[in-house]
Amino acid sequence: MSPQRPKNAADPAFRTLSVRRCLLVLALYINSPQIEVLYSRPKVIWMLCVLMLYWISRIWMVAQRGKMHDDPVVFALKDKQSLAIGVLAAVVVALAT
Repeated sequence: MSPQRPKNAADPAFRTLSVRRCLLVLALYINSPQIEVLYSRPKVIWMLCVLMLYWISRIWMVAQRGKMHDDPVVFALKDKQSLAIGVLAAVVVALAT
C-alpha cells in the first residue's frame, strides 16, 4: 500500500469537493418532506444554494489571495459582502415562511 498525499485545503479539487458537499447537504434538506412543514413556500429556499455558492467561492478566493488575515468567522463578521449575503439569506428564509 503506497502512502497517499493528504488532501490540502489549498488543493482546488479539495475546495470544489467541499463546496459541492455543502451544497448537496443543503439541497437534500430542501428536498426533504420536513421542509414543507416549516415553510409555506419551500422552493424559495433554493435561493440559499445560490447565495451559499457565491459566498463560499468568494471566501476561498479571498483566502487564496492571502487577504484573509483573521479567523474565517471573524472575517465573515467584519466583511461587508459576507454580511450582505447573511441579510439576503435571512430575507430568503423570511420570504419562504
